[in-house]
Amino acid sequence: MAGERTSGKQQSSGPTRPVPGRGALMEKHGRATQRRRAAPLGSPEYEAAAAEIAAIEIAIARLEEPKVPLPVKWRRPAS
Repeated sequence: MAGERTSGKQQSSGPTRPVPGRGALMEKHGRATQRRRAAPLGSPEYEAAAAEIAAIEIAIARLEEPKVPLPVKWRRPAS
């Protein structure tokens, strides 16, 4: 529709995966941190673990951010 913003990603009509809880994300974060610490600095393994950590931290932040209702568009009353 005109004037609507989209993320540019196509939405699939298939089943969605359940969102993991904070505890599960923290466990994944711990395992990824261990992999990053064990990998040589700058190696592909290090970079992959660092990218996974960043994605997990974003997922945690999304879970923790307050739910704010979208603003309601209003129309001026017809005169």
